[in-house]
Amino acid sequence: MTLLKTVPIVKAENRLISLIERTFEKGFNVKTLNYQQELPQNVKRWFQSKTYKKQLDDILTEIIRHSLEYANGQLQELTAAKITAAKKEPYILTKEAVRISTELADEVVQSIVVMLDKDKIYYRNPVQLSRQIKKYWGGERYRALRFARTFSADVATHSELYSYAQRGIQVEFYAEIDDRTSPQCRTLHGTIFDADSREAAMYRCPLHHNCRSGLRPVPITREVNPARLFKNRDFRRQIDQNGNFLDGLVDEKKLRKTFKNINTFNQKYRINKLILDKDLETRIAREKGLIDTFSVGPGSKKSLANIIKDHEDEIRHKSYENCFAFGPKGKILLRKSGSKDTIIITAEEGKKLKGAVFTHNHPGSSSFSPADIRTSCGLGLKEIRIASSKYFYTMRLKDGSNFTEKMWKEIEPAMNRYNFAVRNELEDKIISGEISINDANILHWHEVWSRVVKDIPELEYSRT
Repeated sequence: MTLLKTVPIVKAENRLISLIERTFEKGFNVKTLNYQQELPQNVKRWFQSKTYKKQLDDILTEIIRHSLEYANGQLQELTAAKITAAKKEPYILTKEAVRISTELADEVVQSIVVMLDKDKIYYRNPVQLSRQIKKYWGGERYRALRFARTFSADVATHSELYSYAQRGIQVEFYAEIDDRTSPQCRTLHGTIFDADSREAAMYRCPLHHNCRSGLRPVPITREVNPARLFKNRDFRRQIDQNGNFLDGLVDEKKLRKTFKNINTFNQKYRINKLILDKDLETRIAREKGLIDTFSVGPGSKKSLANIIKDHEDEIRHKSYENCFAFGPKGKILLRKSGSKDTIIITAEEGKKLKGAVFTHNHPGSSSFSPADIRTSCGLGLKEIRIASSKYFYTMRLKDGSNFTEKMWKEIEPAMNRYNFAVRNELEDKIISGEISINDANILHWHEVWSRVVKDIPELEYSRT
């Protein structure tokens, strides 16, 4: 990860290596003759200790913070648009990270216990055991080094990719091409990904231990060769350092083995709980509240309406649903991603949203679903909004009060009545050729809500 590795991340790696070494040494301190039971228990106890988990969590925080700062710096260099995130913005990880660190510690412990068991280390007498431990750790330290470097590179690259994905830009896989370049990195070198794509998550570096490759953002002014896009790539053709395709084709049998090796590495060595691409935002926060990474900076005088619009512009063209919930001064109370047509709000998350302005995108450009309005009433939102590629929609109460469960009891009967009528009208227009099925789908709920608000004067609804 030569391109992306900064001094702070190297320091974090060294701290991780030191943490593993110290924990190993404590676990290997056998005090009884019943070492076959004591040794594995010691190792488990120290790797599951609160101290270990807290120190591991601190290291993760450091890696992610510096990785986001690096990505923001890259974006500032590539675009004239000013990125509002402060370059030295403080981040912490939420309780989710502590939970994940605990699970990671458990995974590490199990790997260590299995590793020691394979070497039959538990079955030696105390003198032999002492010698073997010293010999074993002295000769196998590379395992801790390899784990630390792979782990920190994985977390760092994912954090950077997350930042790029929030801006809807593309990234290029860039490898150090020399006689040490792996087949995996040589094959992916020069490939262009959408930062928020499934393929970028699968084939980002590291692709193997001690991987030197990186991902770099593609300037929006640069003309991209369509043949280099992942979806169009013929991986039999390799790319040189200047971005040109080389003559000759890679043997397909070797190519299949290369991708098989990538998949094997992903399954065995990626810490999946830490790299869910649409979940990193749940683990990143400022020291005082859940403030979005790209929200307004200190001293900004942006109005709530402008803050909301900035974030709606960010998500309106996304192919899957994303949401933001804002407090009265623009503080982000919730940021979350979902599937193509659903975002699941947990009960715990919902408790924070009373009186919030809630906005989300609809990839199909349709208006509010019944579930949108029912949820607004259940959570007591102040306003619900939709940003899409074609339209913006809003619904709120004219007097500025919050939605209530009682309001839903008024809305639902009118909605059901007009839903049936509008459906019949649109079906007739589709049959007569006046309107396409897609246009009917977009128009349906807009027409329903336009009629509902005429029956319920407290409601205000608009489409722009």
